Formats: sequence, C-alpha cells, structure tokens
Amino acid sequence: MSQPNTQDNLKAIILAVLAFAAFSCSDALRKLQSMDYAITDILFWQALFGMGLIITFSPLLGGIKALWKTENQKWHMARGAMMGLNTCLSLNALSLLPMVDSYTIFFLSPFITCLLFIMLFGETIGLYRWLSIFVGFAGVVIAFRPGFETLGYAHLLALSSCFTFAFSNIFARYAGRGSAKISFGFWPLFFVAIGVFTVTGGQIEYYNMQFLMAGLAIGFFYGTALIMIASSFTLADASIISPFQYTQLIFALGFGYFLFGDIPDALKITGALIISASGIFFFYRQKTAR
Repeated sequence: MSQPNTQDNLKAIILAVLAFAAFSCSDALRKLQSMDYAITDILFWQALFGMGLIITFSPLLGGIKALWKTENQKWHMARGAMMGLNTCLSLNALSLLPMVDSYTIFFLSPFITCLLFIMLFGETIGLYRWLSIFVGFAGVVIAFRPGFETLGYAHLLALSSCFTFAFSNIFARYAGRGSAKISFGFWPLFFVAIGVFTVTGGQIEYYNMQFLMAGLAIGFFYGTALIMIASSFTLADASIISPFQYTQLIFALGFGYFLFGDIPDALKITGALIISASGIFFFYRQKTAR
C-alpha cells in the first residue's frame, strides 16, 4: 500500500472513531434530557443547532450552493429523510432502554445493510461472511434471550432504526461518494426539524436556558459526527471504517454506568461482544476478498 493511502486510511480511522464518540455523546445527552423534557422538543432544537453548525462551516464542506446544485439531489434528500427517521426512532429507543441494550441492537445495522445490498444490488459474499452474519444474530439472541426476557415496543424501535440506517446507506450509494459533504450532514437534520415541526403543529417549547444549552451541545456533537463520518468515507473504504462503529460499545458501557447507573448482566455483555467481534470479522473478510 502506498504511503498516501496509508495516511488517508489513518486519517479516516481517526475521524471515524471521533465521529462514533461524538454520536455516543449526543445519545447520552439526549437520553439525559428525555428524562425531563419532551423528545420532540429535544429533536427539534438538536436539529436546529446542528444545521447552524453545518451552515457555519459550509465553506469547508462544499458551500451552501452545493445543497441545491448537487448531482443526484433526490437521493441526498431520500437519505436525509431516512437518517432523520433513524434519529427519531433511535432517540425513542434510547429513552426507554439502557444504552448498552440499545447499542447491542443498533450493531445489527451493518449486517442488515449487507443483506439488503445482496437483495437489491446482487452483491455476493462468501461462506465466512455469511457465517459472521449468523454469529451476529446469535449474539442478539444471547443478549436478549427471547422467551426469557420480555422484548417490547422499545426493542422494536431500536430494530426499526437499523433498517432506516441501512436504507440511508443504500440511498448514499445512489447519491455517490463524490457529492459535497454538506449534503450528507445537512439534510438529515433538516428533515428532523421539519418532521417534528409538522407533527407537533409548530408547538415547540424552549423551556429554559439550560435546556437550550443542552440542545446546543447535542447539536454540536451530532452535527460534528455527521461531518466527520462523511469525511472519513471520502478517505477510505467502508470495510476499513465500519468496524470502528463497535467502539461505541465502550462509550455505551461508560455512559450507561456513570450517568444512568446501568449495569448490564454477563449475557448482555457477552452478546454485545459477539456482535462486535463478528462485525469486525465480517469487514476483515470483505477487505481480504477484495
């Protein structure tokens, strides 16, 4: 591998780890806020502040005009709508479940994405990667023991968010990697703000300065994460970046314990680790196959 590629891969990995850390910080703050405030208000102000951040740094992301002059505009907007819905579903799941429980289900997203790509684009994968998919689902069974632990509405929300995330990846492929980074970051936040405003009939509360400052922090972390993850995918292949999503397990355990007093049992941790290991192995096999 040439030196420039090595440097790009390293930059992409650093950006990806920072992005997933920022996603986890925004998730933890949103979960904290959901204990005292309406989820719709949290989503709206997060989106508004996040859009403000992205517009502020738009000269570094392709410029404001790129939002309207980007090739394959409809696919960017479709991806934005899916990511907006994903944000709403995942926040509702996080507000009802411990972070480790939610993330254990969220970690199925790469496998679901793979299966949908096989069905829609005719992609083929080998025996070892099929095995990693089945092991990943086995990790979920171990973590949640269907029939022994009650699975409810919150778990369904978390699983649904995996599918919206997978479809956002499909739309991203149609949009094309060469698109301006501002499109990948702005449209998800835009659709969250518009969707919440429409559903609530414009009845948005701002509560107090503490709430708004928390919304600013959430918007900063989430907007920064969207920018960094989009940048990382322009520097390296998905097979290099995607395994680092599983670093979120570390953040989930830390935030869950120190902020919410969540102590997952041994089977939950075991299941989460199995999913993480199978995901890393899946992307390793994908890279070697290429």
